[in-house]
Amino acid sequence: MLVKSQLAHRKPGPRAVAPGRDSPAAPAGGAARDSGPAVRPGGALMARERKRIGTVTLPGTDRSVAHARRFVREVLGPEPVADAVELCVSELVTNAVRYSASGDGGQVAIAVIADGDVIRGEVTDDGAAGSTPRVRDEPSCEGGRGMMIVDALSTRWGVTSARSGTTVWFECS
Repeated sequence: MLVKSQLAHRKPGPRAVAPGRDSPAAPAGGAARDSGPAVRPGGALMARERKRIGTVTLPGTDRSVAHARRFVREVLGPEPVADAVELCVSELVTNAVRYSASGDGGQVAIAVIADGDVIRGEVTDDGAAGSTPRVRDEPSCEGGRGMMIVDALSTRWGVTSARSGTTVWFECS
């Protein structure tokens, strides 16, 4: 798959990933990629297990936002970050339906992935002509707050664009 752009947004702090290790996993339809070995306290290496715990493809309609929230709640159960993941997925599916070709009879794919104590969400749409999600810091505007919510609730997020669509991913821990 030809990747046109990859953007990653990280928040400073102890959970930030070392340079060179923050490339996103494959889009929701592909296999997740391991980001390298994890280190146990004391320096011992341990294998990182990235596990795809759920995927769903929904029609690009407004109704799919509620279905996406229900899907996240079902696959995560009582996970401590379930509320944050559910809200981030809801915002991203809303954006996909409103601002991409998914809303014109297309589809939206959602993946939820566990990687140690990190839950990663991926929302893949059918693509938007030249549009890239961004955080809008304009309190007086009527819309455009979805990415601000994702930015506030996630430890990091990013965008991968390809011919087949756009994947917006985020991680919560």
